Amino acid sequence: MEKVRGDILRILIGLAVVMSWVPCGVAQNASCGRQSCVGEDFWVTFLCNDDDPANALLSVIATGSQQATITVTNPVTGWTQAAELEAGERVKIPLPTPATIPSGQPHNIGYHVTSTAPITLYASNFKEGSLDFALVLPYYAIGNRYIVQNYPNNSDHPANIAIVATEDDTELEMVLPCVVTGLGLPAGSTFTITLDAGESLMLRANQGGDFSGMEVFSTSNDRCKPFALFQGCAAGRVGGNSTSTGRDHFMEQSLPPEIWGTEFVADATLDRSEGDRVLITSGGNNCTVNINGSNVATLMRGQSFEYTLATNSTAHIVTSQPSYACLYLVSYRNGGSKGDPGAATLPPVNRWVCHSDFMIHQNSNDPYVTHYIANPYINIIATNTAVGTLTLDGAVIPSSQFSAITGTTFSHARMHLDYGAHTLDAGGAGVFEARAYGLGNWSGFAYNIDMLVDTLERCMPEIHRDTVSYADTICQGEKYDGYGFSVTSQETQVARVLGLLDSTVVNDTIVHYRHLTLTVLPNTTHEMYFIIFVGDTLRYLDSAITLEGDYLFTLTNAYGCDSIVTLHVRYQPIEIVSAVEGGCPGEEFTLTASGSRFFRWSSTPYDPELDSQQGINPITVHPLTTTTYHLHDVSGDIVSSVTIYIQPPPIPCIAVTPDFIDFDEPIVTLYDCSEGEHSSTWTFSDGYTLSGKLTHRQFPYPLPDTVALTLTCCNRYNCCADTTIKLATEVRAIWFPNILAPSESLNNYFKAFTSCKVAEFEIHLFNRWGLLVWHTTDIDDRWDGTHNGTPVPQEAYVYRWYMKDIHGKEWRGTGMVNLIR
Repeated sequence: MEKVRGDILRILIGLAVVMSWVPCGVAQNASCGRQSCVGEDFWVTFLCNDDDPANALLSVIATGSQQATITVTNPVTGWTQAAELEAGERVKIPLPTPATIPSGQPHNIGYHVTSTAPITLYASNFKEGSLDFALVLPYYAIGNRYIVQNYPNNSDHPANIAIVATEDDTELEMVLPCVVTGLGLPAGSTFTITLDAGESLMLRANQGGDFSGMEVFSTSNDRCKPFALFQGCAAGRVGGNSTSTGRDHFMEQSLPPEIWGTEFVADATLDRSEGDRVLITSGGNNCTVNINGSNVATLMRGQSFEYTLATNSTAHIVTSQPSYACLYLVSYRNGGSKGDPGAATLPPVNRWVCHSDFMIHQNSNDPYVTHYIANPYINIIATNTAVGTLTLDGAVIPSSQFSAITGTTFSHARMHLDYGAHTLDAGGAGVFEARAYGLGNWSGFAYNIDMLVDTLERCMPEIHRDTVSYADTICQGEKYDGYGFSVTSQETQVARVLGLLDSTVVNDTIVHYRHLTLTVLPNTTHEMYFIIFVGDTLRYLDSAITLEGDYLFTLTNAYGCDSIVTLHVRYQPIEIVSAVEGGCPGEEFTLTASGSRFFRWSSTPYDPELDSQQGINPITVHPLTTTTYHLHDVSGDIVSSVTIYIQPPPIPCIAVTPDFIDFDEPIVTLYDCSEGEHSSTWTFSDGYTLSGKLTHRQFPYPLPDTVALTLTCCNRYNCCADTTIKLATEVRAIWFPNILAPSESLNNYFKAFTSCKVAEFEIHLFNRWGLLVWHTTDIDDRWDGTHNGTPVPQEAYVYRWYMKDIHGKEWRGTGMVNLIR
């Protein structure tokens, strides 16, 4: 409660200060330059540049009209550096380059800058091909509450913000609109952290995310602890065009909402064909945005509108709620003009200045600034009363340099401007704002040179004595009226504590506050899912539901707010849920169904087993052939079917080659020639087994006389059959007599003797002179010792033979037989 009240009181105080402020151009106050960003106390930190801080050069650059000693201190590390500023000049103070800037963790990249005389201070984050400058607010102008603006960026270098605390025990709170690197929190999470003086916090959005609209505020018990917030991108693209190739670092210091405004003027950059982009962020609800006389958008608090500022054009912007506006340089495009992204805050018209000491930086320490940024410029927008008297470095800017802005009392000028320290002065005749920028081959920068910032009286404890507090609740999205407050439904969309206020004013002084803490109670939604059988009735409250569909009921939840209950009613499908494929004839199968209370079955072809099982679930069947079983709904229609495939076992068939066991080569080839077999198992009577449709077996010695072989073959449902054959061992040999005695009763003929089944045979017999005496191709032929019917003499005869059996095996040989008479 105190956290919200503190914010509200500080807003009121800021508003009171605004009401008492008089623009210098109207009052013609010669010292109005001292009301601008000139100061003697500053706090600064930095974002990542191109995601590689180790190669970036960080610095602060000061300018002013008086001689001053400037001291930069890092309160965390103790590092300090001093430099002398000559009147009317500028000085740069390099800062230590960090090795890394972690996202989501406190680090030591925060610096406190003090000066012995008023100065204007700028922060520089430079890297080859990627740089930007930012105007730094003096301590008295920073706040303890901010609304972030990030340019929508879809590059691989996402949006960044960086915070530096000015006092110890500074407690910060924010609701993250996106996922943040290093935190591990989902979008929508509340993130809190405590920082000491000089400690910094850098947050990097994950790719595609940004922090636009996020509120960051101090929740410290002492709400007077201000902090500085910087916003931008490591290396973003601007313009959203597929031909945009350039990306660059850009950063700006965020303005507290207390110094936001409702009127702005934007002027396009010089020498560019791509134009610029202006992003406008609203600080209140139902904020109307009017540009050049036309309403272009209505924004809620924290929402932004992007406007394309065409080449050589201007835009007069008026908003109905205090807003923040920033101009972004468009990325370099193929074939386009020079320059890459940069960002410059557009000061509200009521915060324009009449005098400014500023600089455009370049020196020998940053040679790439000269190389890449060869074209520095300045755009000036002034009240018409200042045209003709406005001086730059003491010389009047000719009126011919200015062009009137249609429909306004303002004029603008665009011109080149050299590097160095400069002074703009309106001579008390009016006010102006100006933007310095640079365009190069690979880089671009832009920054607002100055603006009026009011001292924020952050603590006025006496106001609490005159605050009357109320508390109430409301259901989300409803309109609230009570205690003199009226809150629209759009303002109560977020379920959080809202601070609303009103005041009594006496003699231009706020003396009494009415403060309402409005707690927004959530509406709730519930979804319930039901599965019912056809014909069943589902009862919910006073409703009877018999048909499937989605049913909505509006109830009251525990908070007294609407509760929407949705019933999703669906029929349980009537179906056979058994995982059945097939099997053997007569095998038992179980069929299980769901989705009904009575089950009617049928089959194709007709299965008489179903007659006794109507209305039963599950059922058992024993089909003898392939059968399809059907399930019917209450109307008799078939709603589900399943087929049981019946496959008889295969008829065993054995092919063995050879069909005996060869004594010399005891190897047989086994082939299952059955039809429809899925597996084959071979079992021998000696205990040996084999598997496979085609296989081989080599029998070991000693060989058996006979072996029984059984083939078991099964189909894919494991229905099996077997058959058995016998294999006999055969000795395969051939021999011939070595003595022939034709006149004797024994050995009286010569022939071949064999145990083989002969397919081919041939023998030639010769005498000692090589004369062919006998020849035959019949294995059963005999030689009786004659040649052409005449007995041959007693001597030794030589023969040569050839034989092939029925299995294709061949033999050849020679021998000798002695003929005796």
